[in-house]
Amino acid sequence: MTEDTFRDLWKRGYPFVIRGADKLEEKIWRPNYFIEHYGDKDCTVIDVKENVEYKMDVKTFFKGFEDISSRFVNKAGICPCLKLKDWPPADDFAETFPEHYKDFYNSLPFKEYTTRSGVLNLAHRLPLEINRPDLGPKMYNAYGSEDNVGGKGTTNLHLDMTDAVNMMAYAPSVENRLEEERDKTAAAVWDLYHPADLPRVRRFLRKIAKEHGLSINHPIHDQCFYLDKELRSRLASEEGVTGWRVFQNPGDVVFVPAGCAHQVCNYTSCVKAAVDFVSPEGVARSYVVNQQFRKLRHGHKRKTDILQLPNILYHAWITSWDESND
Repeated sequence: MTEDTFRDLWKRGYPFVIRGADKLEEKIWRPNYFIEHYGDKDCTVIDVKENVEYKMDVKTFFKGFEDISSRFVNKAGICPCLKLKDWPPADDFAETFPEHYKDFYNSLPFKEYTTRSGVLNLAHRLPLEINRPDLGPKMYNAYGSEDNVGGKGTTNLHLDMTDAVNMMAYAPSVENRLEEERDKTAAAVWDLYHPADLPRVRRFLRKIAKEHGLSINHPIHDQCFYLDKELRSRLASEEGVTGWRVFQNPGDVVFVPAGCAHQVCNYTSCVKAAVDFVSPEGVARSYVVNQQFRKLRHGHKRKTDILQLPNILYHAWITSWDESND
C-alpha cells in the first residue's frame, strides 16, 4: 500500500489490514520465551467471559497458552478464558521488552505516523518536559474464544480517542473449526464500524440493554457488549449496519482510525502488539471522542483525558508555525 492510499483511507476514517507485513522474529514472541525470561513476574489477567480478574505469574498464564490441559483452574473447577492485556500495564515497553520493542518498530508500516518519533505523529510534538501520555506499544495476549451465538469474543465493542495499529506476532496453528462466516484458517477476527454508523449502533445497543434489563451510561464507552453472530445479524437487519469483518493472522497489521468502534475475537491463542498515534487526518475524530468522554458520568473509567489532546493540538500548532516561519 502506498502512503497516498493510506492517507486517503485515513481521511475517510476507514480501517484496513496489511497482510504479511515485515515478519517479526517469531522466537521472541513465543510463549516459551516469555516463560523463560519473564515467568516469575506477576500479572493480572481477565476472564473474558465473566469479566473476573485473577492474579498469577506470567508462567502460569503462558503454560496454558497452547496446552489446554495446563491451564489455570479457578475455585469453581473451570479453566477460564484468560486475557493478559496492556502488558506491561505501567512500565515503558521499551525498557521492559527491549528486544520486542526493536522488533516491533522495525516491522511497523508507515513509520512517519506510527512510531514515537514519527513526524506525522502529532503526539511527538509534545515537548520532552511534559509528562507525555503512554501510547504504547503494549502487548495483548489472550486464549482463543468464540464469536458464534452466545460467544463472548476476546475484547468487547469499544472505540478509542487515538488512531491505532495492531500487529499479530504469534499464534499456534489454527484448527479448522467450521463456521459459515469465518475464515477457517484465521487466528482472530475484528468487527469494525465507521464513525458515521455509530448513532445507529448506539441506538441498537440501547435496545439490547433494555431487553436484558441492563443499566448503562453509554452503550459503546461502557465496553459491556460483544456482538455475537446473532446480534451482528440483528444489527444488520434492524439498523442496516454491517461494518467490516477483518481476519488476522501472524504478520497481519490492522489499522484502526480514532473513533472507529471495534471488537475482537481470537479463534486461537494469540500474541499481539499495538501502539496508538495521533494523525493529522484523524485528529478531528479524536476531538469528537474527547468531547464524548468528557460528557460521561463522574467516575467513568473513560472520562479522564489521558491523551492530553488539547496539549497535543497546541504544541502541534506551535511547532507547525515555527516550521513555516523558518
